[in-house]
Amino acid sequence: MNRRRFRRGSWRQAVVTLAGVLPMSVALNIGLDPLTIGWPRLATVVANATVLVASLTWVLLPALHWATGGWAAPYARSPGEPRRRHGEPCDERRPRAVRRSGRLEP
Repeated sequence: MNRRRFRRGSWRQAVVTLAGVLPMSVALNIGLDPLTIGWPRLATVVANATVLVASLTWVLLPALHWATGGWAAPYARSPGEPRRRHGEPCDERRPRAVRRSGRLEP
């Protein structure tokens, strides 16, 4: 069985996620309130969560990742590869699949 090592999230990922969740959550609460008047509370929460998760997954977080230039994305190192210093560019000569996992994948 091939197990991947668990990588914990960084404070940068938390900041970028909060930057997407907070304004979207406020906008959804204001925007969906008139549409969900009279709905049961659980149905309102499910509708809000569904729209929030979908918009974060396919719109907001990719846009924030692009806007921050990948600032919050952790750099995946190969097992024997030394840690990069802050501000040091990654090796752009290696193919993208190799940079991420340390081995070339189809």
